[in-house]
Amino acid sequence: MHRFSKSHNEPLFNPHPELLDMTKKDWEEITEDTFKKVFQKSAVKRTKFSGLERNIKFLK
Repeated sequence: MHRFSKSHNEPLFNPHPELLDMTKKDWEEITEDTFKKVFQKSAVKRTKFSGLERNIKFLK
């Protein structure tokens, strides 16, 4: 940890519970419906499903 960093208590910064349970296979097989559900209130939605899908394929 950094010398001046502090833990946050902001629930909006917590990941969607389904993200924590996703496996590598889940990420590789993610559907647009799942993307919309999991990232509904996240800045990640700005990348759009196609952007996330492209990044996942890049990491393979």
